[in-house]
Amino acid sequence: MELCVRVLAQADHPSDEILENIQDEFCREVTNASDPNIISVAPDGVGPEGKITPDIKELSYTVQFQNTGSDTAFKVVVVDTLDHNLFDIGSLRIGAASHKFSFELAGSGILAWTFDNIMLPDSNVNEAASHGVLKYKVKLRPGLAVGTAIRNRAGIYFDFNKPVITNTALTTIASEATSVELPGFDASVSVFPNPASERLTIKGSDLNAGAISLRNVLGRIVLQGLHQGGEHATLDLLDMTTGTYYLTVPTVAGPATKAISIVR
Repeated sequence: MELCVRVLAQADHPSDEILENIQDEFCREVTNASDPNIISVAPDGVGPEGKITPDIKELSYTVQFQNTGSDTAFKVVVVDTLDHNLFDIGSLRIGAASHKFSFELAGSGILAWTFDNIMLPDSNVNEAASHGVLKYKVKLRPGLAVGTAIRNRAGIYFDFNKPVITNTALTTIASEATSVELPGFDASVSVFPNPASERLTIKGSDLNAGAISLRNVLGRIVLQGLHQGGEHATLDLLDMTTGTYYLTVPTVAGPATKAISIVR
């Protein structure tokens, strides 16, 4: 099942630039991931260091959370702190979220989304409705040196519980020579979940019959399957170890590749 959310963000005060009548839409597949509280970055870069070239000026972050407790969550707060030395905080743009929220930006680069009266059911009662998501974009500081590592993680507070800390999304500025251009999926092909642990699902009207392969960061094929045709394919990951890999699938326009993460 796919969950799509659309947001129109309007500023409370005309001078506010962060929430300047922004429209955004975000879709994701509802899954039962091994760690439902995660942060991801786009572009996701190449290899485990998330290498991007210096011409990339803006990063987009997505925070996903899930109530895996034993009762309904009445309030959820997501806090994310950005480093002023790495990010142009003034360029921050708030995007889609799954539920109504209020947003606050502290002068020290602390971003806080507050979901009051979210009434998020626990996953044992209603798994599909126990998820939440938010998204934002921010530009990088100009002139970051090659080798600069950009790390970002978020804390998720469910009611009065201690925060759940997400994984760390890593992006590294790399030279043109160390970055790799990958032919990516277009909008007609989707792969989920990402990160994955047990199985990948690939869906799309442009899928073609042929080999589906998974390569490690050295470019070696470590897993391969045969797609017989149709709009749906799966790849079993139970024998794979944690890391970043490159999934290549056959499409009517030729092979398409996407970086994915496998977690254990």
